[in-house]
Amino acid sequence: SLIPPRGAAIMPNFQPAAQSPLCMSTVTERFASFAADYRSAAMRSAWRSRITVMRRPLALLFVLLLLQLPLAPTAGAALNYTERELDVWSALINHGLEATAKMVVLAEQTSGDPAAIGRDAATIASIVKQLEVPPSTFADWQRRNTRIDNIDATLKLNISYQVLDAKTRKALFEGVAPGSGWENFFKRFPGAPGLLRLSHVGFDDSLSHALVYVEHECGAECGTGHLFHLHLSAGGDWQVQGGVTVWMVK
Repeated sequence: SLIPPRGAAIMPNFQPAAQSPLCMSTVTERFASFAADYRSAAMRSAWRSRITVMRRPLALLFVLLLLQLPLAPTAGAALNYTERELDVWSALINHGLEATAKMVVLAEQTSGDPAAIGRDAATIASIVKQLEVPPSTFADWQRRNTRIDNIDATLKLNISYQVLDAKTRKALFEGVAPGSGWENFFKRFPGAPGLLRLSHVGFDDSLSHALVYVEHECGAECGTGHLFHLHLSAGGDWQVQGGVTVWMVK
């Protein structure tokens, strides 16, 4: 039978060896070595776990940095737009200067679209056709003029100019009749033909066509609003190609 009777020794011929101090020492050394190896393996495993955890946020940071790389050309494009806008404004004002003008006065902020030109599809189509401007130019003009900004940069005009800020305008026009306000204006700015308000400039996809709205206020019942199309010449100068009258008071 494979099962021994109750009370019988399972290994009757086994005799335990005498335990000498040398044998116990060897066992102790081996156990200590095993424990050291175990701790070392555990530490390596723990460090591997830490490194893996650390790698994840580092990898995520690397991906985020890569996603931000396309932002650099955007900043360059914005700078290029600002420079081109200043060139268009300057070219348009220099083109329309009267021989008797001694100075120009600009409104502190861009005009936006005060005449609501972009609200009517038929009007847009008529302007695009009349000015022979690429449709993308008007679309860009419309998009950029949903906001109003201060005009802070320096224009390159053939005569001197000043910017009419809100504080000065309030001092000239507030609390007096419109006619008296304009009298104050021309006393403050002798030789100026009036007040100019400029919209942001819209460009086509090639940045060679430009569209800009200009208001000229010259009295209580004197003023005009025009939309102008400019084209970039081969020599790098912006030239006025045509304009349409949006409104007029005389």
